[in-house]
Amino acid sequence: MQSMQLCFFYLLNIFTMKKLLFLIALIISASGFAQQGKQGVVKVQGSHPHELLTKKAAQGTLKKAPPAGKKALGDIPPINCWTGHLDPTITLVDTAYLIVKWTDGKRAALGEPDSMLVWGYVWNPISIYIDPTYGPDTTPVTKYSVDMLRAVANADCRFIVLLQQTGVNGYAVGGFGYNYADYDSPRIPVVFDLAGAEGNASILFHYVGSPNCDAGQRAVPYSPQDQASWAVQAATSDAPKVSTGVIEHPFSVNYGYPAYDFDYWKLTPAQDNEDHEWLAGWYTNGYWASYNGEDRQVPAKVSNYGVTTRVLQNNSTDGFAFETDFTTWPPTHDMSGDIFSYGCNNCNLCPIPSVSHKPKK
Repeated sequence: MQSMQLCFFYLLNIFTMKKLLFLIALIISASGFAQQGKQGVVKVQGSHPHELLTKKAAQGTLKKAPPAGKKALGDIPPINCWTGHLDPTITLVDTAYLIVKWTDGKRAALGEPDSMLVWGYVWNPISIYIDPTYGPDTTPVTKYSVDMLRAVANADCRFIVLLQQTGVNGYAVGGFGYNYADYDSPRIPVVFDLAGAEGNASILFHYVGSPNCDAGQRAVPYSPQDQASWAVQAATSDAPKVSTGVIEHPFSVNYGYPAYDFDYWKLTPAQDNEDHEWLAGWYTNGYWASYNGEDRQVPAKVSNYGVTTRVLQNNSTDGFAFETDFTTWPPTHDMSGDIFSYGCNNCNLCPIPSVSHKPKK
């Protein structure tokens, strides 16, 4: 009888152990599938899931681009347009660089190289507070890629950027523009094609009627065409010290779900000339691919960070190139090419004289 009991408990232990091992294997397997699904999401600009590219990846129709080189593409050229703000009482200065590459061939049609421009950005990496009791106290200052985008757009009145707040993924860059006409040229006039956006089935956002609750949208704009026009006016106004250079996309996560309608922020046919660079898109025209680098090198590697989470270090470089190929990932348009730095008219800021010194290492 005792031997039978021992045999029973022995078999029970084996059975229990097998169940336990099976459950462990099942958990590991499920975790693996979940991880594969996570890796299958194609993210543009480091943090923004792209539905079209992700769908093609799941279908196996998204071709893999040749691996990008790990080496940088060269040094940043001398900067003729510095942006940002410096405290004259603080000697520590950090610098970063913004490179934007338009790939529409407008400059090439004029016998010039690619439209690829660079700006410099400066800030003090610390702030100083004078405590009345204990004296000076320093606090580290953190700057992000989106801070540099805003600073450049605010200072250079020939430059413009479309930004959309998307929620947990931060800001998405929808478009960049530049007016090559001359030094005192105004920002290029952008318009929103509401009818075109409403007719694109890929855009889940509802502009009129009922919100798309299935997508997470909670409300619809009260006057979408006017709201878009006001956003453009705030960015491009000719009034001194008024225009920001940043089109704050009005149909953002404030409605519960953002409208990825960048393809329909465009130039009118009358304004679409050789001097007006404007490229915007997400589903149709293309999208802005982003690259990050360090040590004042032109970046060659696709960014793993969004502009809201990318922390700038001294001599960081952030690059954006407009990608038109929806069949390949990673993007095929990189930051190679001839880079130019034009002077900015500092429409909203005084010039920054203190960046003539060498940045700290």
